[in-house]
Amino acid sequence: MAKSVSVGLIFVTTLVGAVLGLHEDQAGVNDWYKQHTGVPDIVAFSNDHAYMLSSETQALSAVDTESGEVKWRRFIGSSIPNSSFSKVNFQSVQVLGKGRSNSLTKAIASVAVVYTQEISAGAEVQTVAAWDGDDGTPVWETDVELKGTFQQSLFFSIPGGSKTKSKANRAVALLNQDSLSIFSATTGKSFWSWEPKKTDNMQEVVWSNMWLSYKDSETLLNVIGKDTNNVFVAKVSVSKAKVESVLRIESVGKPESNLLHVAPTESGHFVGFLNSENGFVLYNVDTTEVFTLNLPNDVLSWVKKSSEFEVKSSDELGGPFVLFDFTGAKSCKEKKCPAFALRVDMKLQQLVVISDNFELAASPSRTLANAKSNKKSTVARLVGVTSSGVLENDLGKKFGVSDAAARGSLSGLFIMKSKAEECALLTFRDGSLMFASLDSKQGQARIKWIREEALSDVAGNPVAVQMPRLNTNDTSASELLDLFNKGNSISLFVARLRSQVATVTASVSGLIGNVANLIKLVIDTNGEWLVKAYNGELGGTGYSDFDKSNFGFTNVVVLVTRRGKVFGMESESGNILWSIFEPEYANAKVKLFLTRKRTSGVLPPEVAIVTENGGCAFHNALTGEIILKEKLDEGQKIKETFTVSFDSDGDEKTVILALTSGLEVQIFPRSSKSAFLSATVNDEALTEQIRVFSVEKEKGSIFGFAISEESNSILKARKVWSMTIPTKYKIEAVGTHPNDEMSSPARKIGGGAMMMK
Repeated sequence: MAKSVSVGLIFVTTLVGAVLGLHEDQAGVNDWYKQHTGVPDIVAFSNDHAYMLSSETQALSAVDTESGEVKWRRFIGSSIPNSSFSKVNFQSVQVLGKGRSNSLTKAIASVAVVYTQEISAGAEVQTVAAWDGDDGTPVWETDVELKGTFQQSLFFSIPGGSKTKSKANRAVALLNQDSLSIFSATTGKSFWSWEPKKTDNMQEVVWSNMWLSYKDSETLLNVIGKDTNNVFVAKVSVSKAKVESVLRIESVGKPESNLLHVAPTESGHFVGFLNSENGFVLYNVDTTEVFTLNLPNDVLSWVKKSSEFEVKSSDELGGPFVLFDFTGAKSCKEKKCPAFALRVDMKLQQLVVISDNFELAASPSRTLANAKSNKKSTVARLVGVTSSGVLENDLGKKFGVSDAAARGSLSGLFIMKSKAEECALLTFRDGSLMFASLDSKQGQARIKWIREEALSDVAGNPVAVQMPRLNTNDTSASELLDLFNKGNSISLFVARLRSQVATVTASVSGLIGNVANLIKLVIDTNGEWLVKAYNGELGGTGYSDFDKSNFGFTNVVVLVTRRGKVFGMESESGNILWSIFEPEYANAKVKLFLTRKRTSGVLPPEVAIVTENGGCAFHNALTGEIILKEKLDEGQKIKETFTVSFDSDGDEKTVILALTSGLEVQIFPRSSKSAFLSATVNDEALTEQIRVFSVEKEKGSIFGFAISEESNSILKARKVWSMTIPTKYKIEAVGTHPNDEMSSPARKIGGGAMMMK
């Protein structure tokens, strides 16, 4: 007997204001809850926390470095995440210890963030904000008139500051290319600012870097900048809130690169840059000595033949390492280009090549808190990532990273140095975060924790399939599924009891629970369920979700993320059962479809993922394994995709209908096309009863199509209706009326979290 196919009504979701799909009775109720930070763009470390800024979630998050647990998370900017007019551009995050505070209740600023946000078309506002690092309590927020491009910020203490003109013991300095502002870390108010005036000797100077130093009882900021021909160093007394001096460095050649703060161990603080004669100039800001170091031959060769390279430091607070990166050159798209890491050795007055293969490099994140810390010397270390994905430090020690290959290439590297160990926070292309201790003796990166932050950006709606809940002593999955599909409920009940008896720790509670549930089921159905079970009249569809859960079945929620990672999650706990990374899904418009909800014979539950460029992959929903991959013919693109289920020789089949840019309708999998073409509903051809649609969101238009079969079994779409939404509305989503109980197992809510029903 043929099953009826419900095409359903088309519904349109429009957006006038911010709307979250949450029913009143669901507020505050959840089976489980997981916070996601998003993949961080910028990270700062304290002794036990990593403070992460992520543009994916527009949030500042505090993560425990020992456990990987999110301690707190605060959304920054507009309350409407991912809306184009509220996009936040994060610029820096800085951490400063609280020091000796007598307050047990008052929030103290210990994390400072600088960001910009577009407030209207072409207009931005820059904001400096601070939080208490312990619990995320907001302390203050100050908007700043944006003057030039952001360069750097520093969060620091001012010894005896309350007795100085600044009246502040702690401060945040904000350097834009045209201005310097200093804010009290207690109130957030600016107590001093500087906008250098143009003079005959100082035209169009871009101020780009700064660092702290302490002299006697004074707190000083050293600020460096350049114009076309000259380099300048300004000394600013924070304690006196004034500019002490502005010097032009003479006879050093025209600056051809970024200006760097270079701080070789125990050798003072230098301004470093490449001059027009291809010499690397180091100017000691304390002694005014000038050193010009020759570039190593390999580096010099690349500098001469390529003008597209970047000179940068591995540490914004200064260090002995300089990076010459040629990988961004246009010519490097076709061939491999080097990224040189150099150490500045002032004893030998040489630049020593550490590596020519560091695609990423970082030094330990450091905080300059007070005068004492300024006087201590630490052995600086550089850690890099080679093109093959291997971690290596400046001493040539390599650190193996397990499971890295399956996560795609490394995309970010942040180093934390504590008294006990050196650790690396690694971000991967698949959206995962890995925090590992670098063991130099064993040559291993010992993993402390992993976070799957691809889950902060889920594409579309998840789907759910059924699977047996098994432990090591349970009856085999195939036996349970066989009994389940045959409707042999008594045998299924006995099999489940037998498996639970085998598990001693769960036997008593399991036996009592199953018997209680069976008795309740019989009572609720007035004995009807028991009669049907005895007669074998219950098929796989004869059980409610409640019944199946009691017999050892659970739902697996399958979802795909915009980073191209696909997850299978246990619905009752949120535990990740499996995950796979498919780069072709990343940054592409993908749709996820449920094509088989439960095991049918030897066929496992199945989902299909369709990409905008015409790819379709069918996955085993219990393992993530790809069963079949197909693709549209060359030159075709997908406009819309749909699923259709129909009866084929007593079995239910589900196929994907893809409406192409050429208004053809393609069937996935192709092997089911003949069955689809011959399918009937109520003695009429299925193809004649189906309507598909396409959407043009920008124009606010929706078009409906009928399907007709042409020669050579080619399916064409014929427009039969259209509608246009009034211009005051914006189309957000279009779909068929959800008439399946599992069509919407989850809702995506603000901040990238998922609410499971």
